[in-house]
Amino acid sequence: MGRTKGKRDERLVKSRKVKIMIATYLTVIELGLVNTRASDIAQKANVSQALMFYYFKSMENIFIETLHWVNNRIAQRLIRKVDSVNDPILQLKIRVDDSFLSTKENRRFYLYYLDFLREGARSEIFKKPNLDFNKTVFEKSLSYIQNGIRQNCFRDNLDLITAASMIKANIDGFMIQWLFDAEDTFHIYRKRCLDVIFRYVLKDLSLIDKLNLLE
Repeated sequence: MGRTKGKRDERLVKSRKVKIMIATYLTVIELGLVNTRASDIAQKANVSQALMFYYFKSMENIFIETLHWVNNRIAQRLIRKVDSVNDPILQLKIRVDDSFLSTKENRRFYLYYLDFLREGARSEIFKKPNLDFNKTVFEKSLSYIQNGIRQNCFRDNLDLITAASMIKANIDGFMIQWLFDAEDTFHIYRKRCLDVIFRYVLKDLSLIDKLNLLE
């Protein structure tokens, strides 16, 4: 009986914390990190500020835990999708496609992400969640690049570190460019990103058209 109640209490705590973190994510997107107040998050989550600070020690704690939560969800989703196939070319395409989900989701995420990148450049506390996220994504990129070289799909002379860095740099770079462009150019930037990355890593560039890799 006590064990069942304990599990039920754990689920309640988790669900309430997730509710507050979702509210934090949406509020930061709407108002920006520096303008987000405790009252804004509490109102969005439909909870009292007292309850919010029962689960989180401070505003800083709310922001840090939310950043970890958002980053972990994205990283785990990416890993799950990439690991669902063995073909390194498809793994790389999935990596890019997963970063270009939809105009709504991508605009939300990058408005949020860029705010925390700015803070991470100034604060060690905000830097760590982003470093952890980048490390997870980077290590997964290394695995399918190595796989591509072994299977003779990718160039033999690829430098693994440079290639993995280039993939993320292009995804972030094209996405930031899109944020300042028209909404309907989203898929144009996705194709440009795929084209640049595949032209960098592929041994046989004719595969881009043969396999419809930009579609």
